[in-house]
Amino acid sequence: MIRLALVLCCSLAWSTACSRAPAKAPLPTSALSFRMVLAPDDDGYAEADTVTSGTETLRVGPTRTFALAELTLTNDALGWPALGFDLQPEAAVEFHSWTAANVDKRMAIVVGKRVLTAPRLNVPLPGRGIIENHEISEAEWKSIAESLGAPFREMPEAEHTLGLGFAAVAPTTGAPAQQSIRDGELRIGLDSAQNFGVTSLERIERGGTSWLATKLATEDRDACHAWSKALVGRDIVIYSAERVLCRVHLDHAFEGDALVFQLRGESAIQRVDELRREMAPLWGP
Repeated sequence: MIRLALVLCCSLAWSTACSRAPAKAPLPTSALSFRMVLAPDDDGYAEADTVTSGTETLRVGPTRTFALAELTLTNDALGWPALGFDLQPEAAVEFHSWTAANVDKRMAIVVGKRVLTAPRLNVPLPGRGIIENHEISEAEWKSIAESLGAPFREMPEAEHTLGLGFAAVAPTTGAPAQQSIRDGELRIGLDSAQNFGVTSLERIERGGTSWLATKLATEDRDACHAWSKALVGRDIVIYSAERVLCRVHLDHAFEGDALVFQLRGESAIQRVDELRREMAPLWGP
């Protein structure tokens, strides 16, 4: 009887321990990798691997992988589904150094044999970013995230953030701009575009001038600071849905999470009011 009780007790203890064991993260079936796109005058160009990005064939350097901390389903500045990634602290330092050494080159972001995007590096990147590709649906992004095995969450619903586009105004000479946007009667080129989340957005009237007051999401504050620090001395725009809201000259990097900018015309005022109405169910009136 004593032996039976001991066996039963041990069995119950084992069962309890198993039931309390944390669920394991899914095993990765592929990896998120990064490869620099080579130019014809780069060493090893002729012998380099080739990858296909849409209709474009690229010659790329060695594969680099960095330890992922988290993936998030988010939206880019135009509202399209996108995949955000955060790296482990040590990997983030290594990633920043690697991208700093390759500024002005294109970087292919690859899963398996598929090139998700190949943006140009205008500034060194912190250990996080947003992967954009308007041809990839929300369901596809979720499938890609699951294949990578890292912790995954759907940020917009969880954090109640609104994504705004931040970009530098491209020089009128030199390399072609990565994208363009209408600013009044003109169309201006943009580079170094990023999407940063905000958790509040208000239009303030002072002295006959309209201002945008907004607050950065906590998780985007450091990245926005690093981005702005690299662009001091240049003009930047903040935009939403192909409309420039603000244009300012960066005399210094952004500090903290509260940002205030003068709104740029009636179209910008209308867009801010639209965004405020759209977010009212989440943020309140």
